[in-house]
Amino acid sequence: MEEILLEKNKLINAPVGVSMLPLLRPNRDVVILENNLKPEIYDVVLYKRDNGKYILHRIIDVDSNGYVMCGDNQFIKELGIKKEQILAVMTGFYRDKKYYESSNRYYQWYVKVWCYSLKLRRVFIVILKIYRKIRQFIYVSRK
Repeated sequence: MEEILLEKNKLINAPVGVSMLPLLRPNRDVVILENNLKPEIYDVVLYKRDNGKYILHRIIDVDSNGYVMCGDNQFIKELGIKKEQILAVMTGFYRDKKYYESSNRYYQWYVKVWCYSLKLRRVFIVILKIYRKIRQFIYVSRK
């Protein structure tokens, strides 16, 4: 991947894994990544972890330790990603043969709603887990 980005400044790839759902569907959607752009908050970027694994996540903040990343389908943040680890920025993606630019106003609206709802989604998941434990406890108690 890195060699292609260095040679062509662009990479076209299908993401794998579910961390970027609902935006990017694994092995179905195709992302366009470019390495000559400055990464900004809310950009989806390709970066390389210290263990050598390539990850496609969104920048949700920048602090003194580096970039703060999170997949759209996650709520646990990954801290301390350095600028040198970021290989490329997503400029758009294909879904069902239709192309969506990252600068598209509808995409920008999705990004703002999704990122601002991160805390709310986290609370919802915790409440859902508590509800399931209570329900399981009640069910076991009745036996």
